[in-house]
Amino acid sequence: MIVIIALNLSKKIMRTFSLFVTLLCFVSSSQSQIRIDSSFAFSTNPAKQYSIYVPSQYNPSVPNAMIVAFHPFNLTRWNSISWCDTLKAFSEANNVITVCPDGGPNGIITDQIDYDFTTALLDSMKVWYNIDDRRIYALGFSVGGQAVYEYGLNNAETFGGFIPVGAAISGTSFVSNVIHNAGGRAFYVIHGSLDATSSRFYPIVNSLLANCALLDSNLMVGIGHTIDFPNRNAILSQAYEWVDSVNVTPRTASFSLAAPANLSTIVVRGFHDYQHHFTWQRSPLEDSCGVLKYEVLVDLPFGNFSSPLLVMNSNNGGLDTALSITNETIDSLLASYSIPLNGSLALDWVVRSNINNHHADTAKSFRITFTRRKLGFDILTPLNNVIVNLNNGGNRTFDWEDLSHYTGFQFHLIFDELSGDFSSPVASFTSGLGGSSSNLNLSHEDLYYQLMFLKGMNIDDTITLKWAVEAVDANYRELSASERVITFIRKNVGFELFLLPDNSLINSKKDVDYLFIWDSIPLDSITYELLFDTLNINLQNAASIVLASDNAGMFARKNMTYSILDSVMNFYGIEYLDTLHGQWTVRAIYSGGDEYSLTTYNVSIVRAHPVGIAYSEELMELQIFPNPASDKVTIGNLNRRYDRLKLFGSNAGLVLDYDVSDKDEILLDVSMLNAGVYFYEISSQGAIRSGSLLITR
Repeated sequence: MIVIIALNLSKKIMRTFSLFVTLLCFVSSSQSQIRIDSSFAFSTNPAKQYSIYVPSQYNPSVPNAMIVAFHPFNLTRWNSISWCDTLKAFSEANNVITVCPDGGPNGIITDQIDYDFTTALLDSMKVWYNIDDRRIYALGFSVGGQAVYEYGLNNAETFGGFIPVGAAISGTSFVSNVIHNAGGRAFYVIHGSLDATSSRFYPIVNSLLANCALLDSNLMVGIGHTIDFPNRNAILSQAYEWVDSVNVTPRTASFSLAAPANLSTIVVRGFHDYQHHFTWQRSPLEDSCGVLKYEVLVDLPFGNFSSPLLVMNSNNGGLDTALSITNETIDSLLASYSIPLNGSLALDWVVRSNINNHHADTAKSFRITFTRRKLGFDILTPLNNVIVNLNNGGNRTFDWEDLSHYTGFQFHLIFDELSGDFSSPVASFTSGLGGSSSNLNLSHEDLYYQLMFLKGMNIDDTITLKWAVEAVDANYRELSASERVITFIRKNVGFELFLLPDNSLINSKKDVDYLFIWDSIPLDSITYELLFDTLNINLQNAASIVLASDNAGMFARKNMTYSILDSVMNFYGIEYLDTLHGQWTVRAIYSGGDEYSLTTYNVSIVRAHPVGIAYSEELMELQIFPNPASDKVTIGNLNRRYDRLKLFGSNAGLVLDYDVSDKDEILLDVSMLNAGVYFYEISSQGAIRSGSLLITR
């Protein structure tokens, strides 16, 4: 029976020729060997020949291995027919289809027309027969061996392995531009020890190894350039079995999985980006060229991974012996199998190491049971659109879903403007227990200082914000699944005075200091000033005395020394044994403006008689006026008896330094100095006199 078949060719081939082929023989029984010697018109050759040997065990219902065999150059002996005759016993013994393209009238199989014809013939074989694309191999002797290297490496993706026999080559320059395609591919090189090994064997073998080929060889002792060496079919069969095994058969027990342990359970819950880490041992496959990659295969229990549910490259583009897979990826897989919330699915996983489609697999699979929970986490309280009146001593609890089974996270309660996206929040608070707690109790004072204070808000002012919770670890940040709106109203919340207590009675007495203390504000770059005046004065608008707190205004306290109190008494003209009835409060200063303590305390100061205080005549004669001063200060009666005059701020150190050795009187300009108490020292022949000067504004 004669059958005419049209071949499916590549577009390139189709542009150059129109192809029909006549099969001279067609046998439907899978238990009879088939031998076909035929031809078809190709390019400029009206009858390009080929030969095919189909072994008796060929089964058209399953994919079959195939060898493309290139014949040597010798017009008196070799063509496709004779070469196919030489290989048919080998082909039958290994149950592999063998196809032999012909080199044409000149007998050389390496012409470009021959290579193009080989490509067309390969396409045709896939139409005529059930060919396993993964098990196509190249074999050739002499010039045919050259074709194995040259055609094979130029079409490396087509072949699962290569068997060059006594290749008639010189060096490696003929494949220098494609030798890199040998990486990870199986080569079994057969050569005679008497056949120019220095140019035909060692250079190409070394180059293949340098380019990470998977290589074995048989350098036959005492054999020259021939295909008729002893035990030819056995040696060719050994070569074929090796390349086929390396190409197809996984190396079981080659490396092992590590974690999670076999029969583990993983709860898929909470953060979308939370990662579960799968690890394994390194593969024994050679990866010196950096081409070794790993794939994780996931399948249903007792599946064979031939059609896995999921295939994922390991971390770092497949180079690491670990895979980090997120909750979201696993959840999507479970959802695709209609696993409901609180449902479970057992899956098996293995790892395959891969070098150009050559594999080594783990010895056994591990089974993991995934339980599907809800992804993301919700905030619980307070409810949406709640209104909070802020008062001193009050507090507000914020609560969200507990995800304590995760470690390494910190939770932050964050507030933002209604139009914000929480990328630059107005304020952020870390939850308790180092950030692991799923709730946070905030005082009204903390809420006020973080959210309203810097905005300069007054009593009964309101601010409406939205809030959410973020979970943060070293790798990512995830917001809660929802956000809520909250409104704060400033009531009686702010900072208070502590000491001296309201309505205190104190003495302005030598060597006695009094510490005034108030509530500190938990923000950076805040400074304080103590304001003082007599009763019934609005200290916020018209305080007569303004003193920076200790440490240049940084501390929430002021040490009122005798010198300061004495200057205050002088300022108000209080006589000895009389009482000054005054009031004091504190002003906090920040970049956005000023804010005053919620309270103002009264204080009565008795000016004690300076019993035991010695005043020298010279010091009594010294005149400093006015004191307090705001602009100019005159220092008179110097009478050229003094050397230097120094003026010190209570916190700022030396501020003025004058040589007065030849002066009777000096006029100090203090207009540039801040309000407060200053101390002067005036020296005369080593003796130092001191006193205080109060500067007001």
